[in-house]
Amino acid sequence: MPTQIPLRTEPRTTGPRVGTIVMERDEQVTSIKGLEPWKVILFNDSHNTMDHVVAALCRIFRFSTQAAILKMAEAHTTGRTIVAACPLEEAEYYVVQLSNAGLTAEIQKD
Repeated sequence: MPTQIPLRTEPRTTGPRVGTIVMERDEQVTSIKGLEPWKVILFNDSHNTMDHVVAALCRIFRFSTQAAILKMAEAHTTGRTIVAACPLEEAEYYVVQLSNAGLTAEIQKD
């Protein structure tokens, strides 16, 4: 009868673990002929509340609340922020959606 070897579900280590490795997703946009990326730029304004901007970014771009807050804060402090880099047709759609939400945005060639 063959000998069974127990399967290990955890790696064998000796001693304490040191440090933590944090992997971040690389969000590069690959250029495909005819689909070069365009930037969607959101501008700061004086008539929308911060809560409204965050809610709109979450709804339109499906940002997490934390990501939307960071984008809103960047627009608030610097006057503008890039909220997307995508093909022209998609960028135009986003600008219309932002405009419908009362926000000021434009498209720039990347």
